[in-house]
Amino acid sequence: MMFRRALTLALVAAGVSFAAAQQPIIEPFGPEIIDTGWTVLSPSNWRGTGQGVTVERSPIRSVSVPLLTGNYFDDAGDVTLWLTTSEGRVLATARQRLKAGSAGWVRFTLPSKGVDVPPGTELTLWVANREREMFGWRYTANKTKQGRAIMIGRADPRFDFLYRLEN
Repeated sequence: MMFRRALTLALVAAGVSFAAAQQPIIEPFGPEIIDTGWTVLSPSNWRGTGQGVTVERSPIRSVSVPLLTGNYFDDAGDVTLWLTTSEGRVLATARQRLKAGSAGWVRFTLPSKGVDVPPGTELTLWVANREREMFGWRYTANKTKQGRAIMIGRADPRFDFLYRLEN
């Protein structure tokens, strides 16, 4: 612990910035968000809000989703992302702590070397607040063949939650 603290202080003194590495918001909302809605993420059922996806390239090293603060309960809150097979087997889990007032694309880096599945594999992204209904996930009208939004635990083919699978 002492070594890590001394190293951190030395790096800061040398001008190294840690702000970008610690900030989960990787970019603000862009024009793709103009005609979108959002739904609050519920902690009561982590499989209540999700999006079916078809993998185009592998491995998936991170997933980014557009989130916003819907309710101001606390100064910050945890949001968790799960990546599962279509049968429900959990392949990866990642968590981010967001400050109240956050809005933008949030990157969830998957553990280890990510998830390696063949192209064409059907997966589901699940996103949930950890403690309270604090943050919401942006969605739009279904514009893709493979779009499979899941709201309140049920498939809703009218919509797609926005996401980016990153290699």
